[in-house]
Amino acid sequence: MLQAAMPDAVFTGLLTGEALAHAYASADIFFNPSTTETFGNVTLEAMASGLATVCASATGSRSLVANGKTGLLATPGDVEAHASAIHTLVINPDLRAAMGSAGREASKRYDWERILGDLVAHYRGVLARRRTADAPTP
Repeated sequence: MLQAAMPDAVFTGLLTGEALAHAYASADIFFNPSTTETFGNVTLEAMASGLATVCASATGSRSLVANGKTGLLATPGDVEAHASAIHTLVINPDLRAAMGSAGREASKRYDWERILGDLVAHYRGVLARRRTADAPTP
């Protein structure tokens, strides 16, 4: 259905390795309207590739994208807001380049040890609160 509505668009399907790297390198803007990303690895990959991002202001993207600095965040489900953000980057190549560069720098702060360490710390915090709530009162 989407392909029929956009006959000039390129639909690549699943890409990995060199093909994925080539796709990122060939792009000008990364657009991710997803509201269900738990971490947003695709957004981080795009940032590491130097792309300005337009993402839904939802959990996975909001934790990675600094709105107005490394990309733009739009209200989830608001098609006009997403389109406006994309338009802003399309007509402002200097802004797009600045956000892409800032995103690349920001992406360097992430590695799997840090990411998983943060996740474990969150789990430990939840467990500690649960133990406190479940502790018998004297």
